[in-house]
Amino acid sequence: MDIEKIINEIDALDIEILYKLKERKEFNTNTNLYKFVYEDATGITPQSILSELEKNLYDFEKQNKYLYRDNIVKPYFREFKDTANKETLSALNSSLNDINFNQHIKMNYINFLYDLCEYGINEDNNTKIVNIDIDILLLLSKRVHIGITLLKAKFLQNPDLYTKLTRETRDIYINYFLRDYSYESNYICKLLEKAKEITLDETLIYQYYKMFIIPMFIEVQYNYLTKLNL
Repeated sequence: MDIEKIINEIDALDIEILYKLKERKEFNTNTNLYKFVYEDATGITPQSILSELEKNLYDFEKQNKYLYRDNIVKPYFREFKDTANKETLSALNSSLNDINFNQHIKMNYINFLYDLCEYGINEDNNTKIVNIDIDILLLLSKRVHIGITLLKAKFLQNPDLYTKLTRETRDIYINYFLRDYSYESNYICKLLEKAKEITLDETLIYQYYKMFIIPMFIEVQYNYLTKLNL
């Protein structure tokens, strides 16, 4: 896929996310909707304490394979076929199995709700709220994991450079090539202009993207690149 088309798709996802966040902002959030529980030594994971909503979320995750913890977001791990180098192509399309940031996305998003929304009870709207949250989590998962699609396209455009990066041991050097700071500055400006246009808190959106979405987008690419066996 063309790099410019992927970037345009990222922009479109961001617009969808912002409009969904605006919709979610109209409702409160509270500790009776979601809470954090310690599951095991790996850390904290978000769970709903309302059984019918937990079942709703769990069933939706299993069907869509975007949010369910044991599955990879397969629809966004696109296979590439437009290269003559079959060995490189095979490596690019097979190094996906251990990459899934959905638990991090869920935890960060549920924390973010306490900044986005007023605190209060929504007993009559709980099902609607959870469905909005599911829609947002699907979009966020696409937004983060599409980093792999972008990296694949960049790899095929400049295979010599990215093959060298798979053997690089200096993290700062790898991240330099993965993170386009000149593009990122313009990208953030356009994102904040849209947030302002639809009356979302620009500072809040800036912090959420700068602290969570963009770093996870880069980390997904880093994980994928360093797992390639070339």
